[in-house]
Amino acid sequence: MVPSEVQETGPSIGPDEDMDLEFYELREEAVKRVAIKSSVKIHLVVWAVINIFLVFLNLLLTNFHVTGISDFWAFWTICGWGFGLYVHSTVWLTLNVKNLGKKMFYIHILVGGGLIVFLMAINLLTMPTYLWFGWVVGAEIALILLHYYISFISTGHRLEQAIKQEIEFLKQRITKEQ
Repeated sequence: MVPSEVQETGPSIGPDEDMDLEFYELREEAVKRVAIKSSVKIHLVVWAVINIFLVFLNLLLTNFHVTGISDFWAFWTICGWGFGLYVHSTVWLTLNVKNLGKKMFYIHILVGGGLIVFLMAINLLTMPTYLWFGWVVGAEIALILLHYYISFISTGHRLEQAIKQEIEFLKQRITKEQ
């Protein structure tokens, strides 16, 4: 869930007469590190906030009386989404693909649709009298819209500041190593 500016800023500019190759390589590394950090942070915060809300909603709807896993449906969203967060982090840490933010947006739509179908099946098998997966559908739609805004619409001003800070951090680390 990183704006496309992050992926495009590094690779889309090229070393020219005003920018030496060392700085360009440093900037590319900074762009990649900022993309990874911001993506994982955003997804972790969203995962925590939404799942805390779903746990509270689950407990509220069962009058704080959960007798088994079939009553605690929030467990399924915590585990499923937690696995998705793990996969997402692994992808960001291991791949170096241009415009990954835009590609990940489309992957999120596919995964979100699959998650909704999976949770609907769990809902119908464990608690068919209350269709709690509707809350997940609403949250998924809101998150897809937020993801679209961040990936395609938002400006990169804050990201540019984060890239500059990361460049300074990398310069300091290089200086210490020498």
